[in-house]
Amino acid sequence: MLHVYYGSDRQGVRDAATNYSNTQMSPESTLTTIDAQNYAPGVIAAALGASSLFGGDEWYVIDTLGDNTDLAQEVKDNLLAMSESTNTFIVLEGALLAAAKKAYAKHAALIEEFTATKAERFNTFAMADALAN
Repeated sequence: MLHVYYGSDRQGVRDAATNYSNTQMSPESTLTTIDAQNYAPGVIAAALGASSLFGGDEWYVIDTLGDNTDLAQEVKDNLLAMSESTNTFIVLEGALLAAAKKAYAKHAALIEEFTATKAERFNTFAMADALAN
């Protein structure tokens, strides 16, 4: 199963993924995080057929794969296998281009976007405008 959470609101992305895993994971499940810094080639392929020694489900969080082109390519090459796997894969990503969104949407059971709200800019001339009026 493949779930994708992405967008410019990084905290919203992480909160949604955490909420999903906390509510859906069984206590016997094993959670493994794969991120761009500790990625090793072949780790996604190995995770596709992995099974837990203790009988629970295997869950994998793939964090910020856009920071590592090799990781991004391996995920892209294995999207179909990830969606059909008995293991659960959760992808956390920043803003995505249209082609990447389309590829994920084709295979993911859930794809959710989180957009950060822009902070209101402070108008340094507000006092001058008020006095001028």
